[in-house]
Amino acid sequence: MDAVEGFKTSMLEVDRRLATTKLAEDVAQVQIGAACNAVEAALRAHVLRQGQLAGAMATYVFRETFPFFMLSRFADRAFTKPRGYAGDYATIEMLYDDKAAGDSRLGPLIDRWTLELPAAQAVRNRRSLLAQAIREVAADWRLSGPMPVTSLAAGPARELFDVVSGPTALNLLATCIDIDFDALAYASGIANELGVTDHFNFAQDNVVRLCQGRGHTWHT
Repeated sequence: MDAVEGFKTSMLEVDRRLATTKLAEDVAQVQIGAACNAVEAALRAHVLRQGQLAGAMATYVFRETFPFFMLSRFADRAFTKPRGYAGDYATIEMLYDDKAAGDSRLGPLIDRWTLELPAAQAVRNRRSLLAQAIREVAADWRLSGPMPVTSLAAGPARELFDVVSGPTALNLLATCIDIDFDALAYASGIANELGVTDHFNFAQDNVVRLCQGRGHTWHT
């Protein structure tokens, strides 16, 4: 409870000082990050020490901190899940863009903290890691014609666009499969903007059904 009250006090104090222009934004960012880190660390420590109370502690922390964290654009979308799941294509694009935004004076500062969490950084890192992995396979590709690539739950498919555009573009034929039609439409729009539509096929399908042999997408 002390940690949560300290978090709330820090948030309100930073907001008050920002309103009176008595606090530089970079200093405010450091203080907001420290407050968020502190309450996260306190919750983690208490759960490890008294695991039998984890549910009750999480409920209390959630209730008391929710109004602050929902000022973050990213946290709000990840929680509300407008597409039905947390990692939809638009949420992934927020992580890739890495631009803080949110409501009120505190929203962008809290958003910056969420965008720098290890999980968020891992999502951004996987884009370049996947692109590099595709390039490594392509370096050994000896068959004629474009190299086929299939992306399951493709989302915005940024790693594919990274390797089929620019001066070092690869000759690929990518099949992007996603259950979300809007994700496919979004990725198709990117392909059109980049002028690489000839390198892509888009298919709406359920990955689980594909694994069970009951999908309707075929690739030869």
